[in-house]
Amino acid sequence: RAGVNMTAETTLRCARDFDKVIGIKEASGNIDQIQQIIDRRPDGFLVLSGDDGMVLPVMQRGGDGIISVAANAFPARFMQCVNLAKAGDFAQAEAEFAALDEAVKALFAEGNPTGVKCALSVMGKIGPALRLPLVEGSADLRERFRRLIAEYDLR
Repeated sequence: RAGVNMTAETTLRCARDFDKVIGIKEASGNIDQIQQIIDRRPDGFLVLSGDDGMVLPVMQRGGDGIISVAANAFPARFMQCVNLAKAGDFAQAEAEFAALDEAVKALFAEGNPTGVKCALSVMGKIGPALRLPLVEGSADLRERFRRLIAEYDLR
């Protein structure tokens, strides 16, 4: 069924039973489920956030990092937050992430990959055209990225 997430128990069973399963990109949005996996995982099993907006809470609870969309658009700023979290400086990581929060939300406002491609286009790193079935970000989204990139120096 669409929209059904794998349970923590299924993830943990796969982690224990299959040597080649070394981690999970956890994007359920359910911090309790993510915590169950972190708490009960076998040694060496990676738990990576699959949701840019949850990277710091996941890492604060013992997660190992992220598979990120935002890092494609704002690599230096986003990785600064992740590296601070890896070093255990969550207060500074959260302060740095505050500048990214609205931009991260904007990346998904019109779906992925439209948002990240729109942001990269506004920064002049790629052209605005996308191959069908994707369409360009709206004029409102482009203006939103122009404002956020300038306001928070996200280049």
